[in-house]
Amino acid sequence: MAEMAAEAPQDYDPTNLDPGNDDEAFGNLASGARDRIALNFLRWVFRRPNPSRSPAKRRGLLLTSRRRTWRPIYKNKPLGRGGNSLVHLWVCTDDQQRIVDRVIVKECVPGQATYNDARFWKTGVGGGVGTEPRECVMANRVYDSLRVNSPGDERHATQCLGWGHLRNGGPRLWGYKLYFDYCEHGDLSSLIYSQSIGHRRDRRQRSRIDRPRIICTTPPSPVIFPEGFLWHMFESLAKVLVQMRATETLHGDMQAANVLFSAPNPDRFKIWPTPMLADWGTARTLDAATRARTGALDESICLPFASPEQACDDTFSNWEVPNLAFSAKTNVWQLGMLMCCAMRLTRVLPEAIWRGVDPEDLIEPNTTEHLDFSKSDQRNVREIERDGAGYSPELVSLVRRCLSFHQINRPSPANLLADIQRDMVGRLNDMDTRTTPVPWNHPARLVMRLRNEWSIGSSFDPDFPVPHYPEPDSDSDSDYQVSSDDQLSSDDGAQARPRDQYNLRN
Repeated sequence: MAEMAAEAPQDYDPTNLDPGNDDEAFGNLASGARDRIALNFLRWVFRRPNPSRSPAKRRGLLLTSRRRTWRPIYKNKPLGRGGNSLVHLWVCTDDQQRIVDRVIVKECVPGQATYNDARFWKTGVGGGVGTEPRECVMANRVYDSLRVNSPGDERHATQCLGWGHLRNGGPRLWGYKLYFDYCEHGDLSSLIYSQSIGHRRDRRQRSRIDRPRIICTTPPSPVIFPEGFLWHMFESLAKVLVQMRATETLHGDMQAANVLFSAPNPDRFKIWPTPMLADWGTARTLDAATRARTGALDESICLPFASPEQACDDTFSNWEVPNLAFSAKTNVWQLGMLMCCAMRLTRVLPEAIWRGVDPEDLIEPNTTEHLDFSKSDQRNVREIERDGAGYSPELVSLVRRCLSFHQINRPSPANLLADIQRDMVGRLNDMDTRTTPVPWNHPARLVMRLRNEWSIGSSFDPDFPVPHYPEPDSDSDSDYQVSSDDQLSSDDGAQARPRDQYNLRN
């Protein structure tokens, strides 16, 4: 995050939004329209989720005194952008400028056609366009199933705390906002990057005559993930897959950027952050139509992480392999791809990046090495782990089974979890039960430093420098007249959530 706190990018060139032309999803808009949406989002006056029965209110979250103020952590750049959305962090401070609460807000801009498509909203009684977004429904369905059927494991899936600010056209285009817990340790993509570039190990030596220390610095080199951490992530996400099977849920977008990491669990694997499956925007119920891939080409598909039954051409018009079907084992394949990326220390497999890529820009120029499901001899990932990694045969074999082309050869979610929990025994270096402090240079530690930025109880600088921006247009969200009903507040004297409850997701 440090680099994001610098001055505003100089290439911002916002334009006024035109509902007549700017009717596409966020990623497909012209750069000026995207800049305007981003700047309006960062100036947005914080408003509570709606309706009042949202999980945020039931859990006692986001209920603070009227004397407290909500503000974005900085106003020069959102924390993240996607094809249909932006995300940023808002914190709530008390009168002493201490952070008492924090929440991620996701600004969804799906475009006019998707917004008006009933499939992307709650179905059944009380559903329909403009009600509860499907992403919120699907996220909470899996979260609640974990909470009820496997108490404590709900920490491995994000919960949607609520939704609000629905906009069906007009000057602010089509969209809505979703609210989520903040995961302070980034995502799998950033974790892989940290390990792949390595870090400098400073070796201090003292001479025999006690002269000043000499610091010798060796060049950074890649550091593979400890096998215990891989089993930890494998087991955590497999638990989510089991409940996705129980709720007949297809995630559809399990990629490295959608595996987030929150604070470590103090009771188990306290040395490592907690993996969480996030971004349920493409998740849907595995009914007959979904299994038959009806309308699936209208959904977002991350092609480098697409399973054989998800893969299509770069125009999203034709399936790479006809006559396949979605199932719970589609989720299993995508989990296998995530594990393979971590084991090879690459955010995306080079051989999977070829659809729609100019031949001169291919990372893997040898087309016979591409992961191409339309060709019978190129349907399997050849390398599961990085050269010299030396992971156990049980881990490599299990990941390879997940990546089988034929679904019958992939384990079911329940069998996968059972196999993981059997094979991980004796390969965790006691990191699952260790209670004593772990030295900073312990070989099982990750390269990434586990810093809890914007933690509950820390100070927030009210004079944080805000870069100069162009004046907002008349359609910006900053011109809202906020009434007391719109403020995220409750009666004076309401207590903020305990710090460890938020950080540890108990």
